[in-house]
Amino acid sequence: MIGIRLEKKVVADGMRNSNVMAIAPTATISNITGVTQSVEPTYQNLYVKSNLSGEFTIVNPHLVNKLKDLNLWDDVMINDLKYFEGSLTEISRIPDDIKTIYSTAFEVEPRYIVEAASRRQKWIDQGQSLNLYIGNADGKKT
Repeated sequence: MIGIRLEKKVVADGMRNSNVMAIAPTATISNITGVTQSVEPTYQNLYVKSNLSGEFTIVNPHLVNKLKDLNLWDDVMINDLKYFEGSLTEISRIPDDIKTIYSTAFEVEPRYIVEAASRRQKWIDQGQSLNLYIGNADGKKT
């Protein structure tokens, strides 16, 4: 019903702004504000980001909270995350359902990322950028 009322209002009164829906924030802004970046899969669950302001350790706060709830957040887990570059796939004490939820961008099938972008574009007035993460790419076309 809200959509129908809104459509009637726009037809009757017009719109002040032609673009009302955009994707934000960027990676840097999201790190500063403590939210996830954009709508793409998380790059890694733990990584070091470098920019002109210095180096920053970025950790997925939702994963940390979940691991704390399961009593799995400890120094060994932190070291495992560092060793496996933020991926959970090789950490045996993490349940499989948690591994699925917190898959990194390199662990998500690229076709799914493209399909998700095509579905959300209908609702975005502005353009959207899209990153495809392909692990172990060798540059050869197969």
